[in-house]
Order: sequence, then C-alpha cells, then structure tokens
Amino acid sequence: MAKAIQPGLQVGMDRLVFYPHDDVTTREIAAYRNYMEVVNAHAVIAASADNAVRGKLKNAVSSGRRHSRP
Repeated sequence: MAKAIQPGLQVGMDRLVFYPHDDVTTREIAAYRNYMEVVNAHAVIAASADNAVRGKLKNAVSSGRRHSRP
C-alpha cells in the first residue's frame, strides 16, 4: 500500500516511486533516502533492544533466578 506524499512521489513499504517527467527534485529524493535510513536505523536499534531483553529474561529463567514462594 503506497501513500502519496505529493504528486509523482509515493512512499511504499520499502521504496520511493517517482517519475522523471514529474517535478521531483534530486533534493527531495535525497531527503527521502536520508529519512528512510533514520527510520531503518531506529528499527534496528529497537529490534536489538528487544532481543537483548528477551535474552536476559531467558537466561534468568533458565538459570533458576526467578521468584518462587518458599
């Protein structure tokens, strides 16, 4: 599903679709690419943090460090 952000410029899931005859400048394309790099970097950081938390929880449970009643 693509979202039109201006005529001739559409944002899809992972690509920028544009047509040379439309008024899309190199600066707009570069700005979009920079934006997507930031979005992707945030996604990688979030995934790494999730994996780290999951790993710590898994290690805590497997090592017997959990709360139990006496």
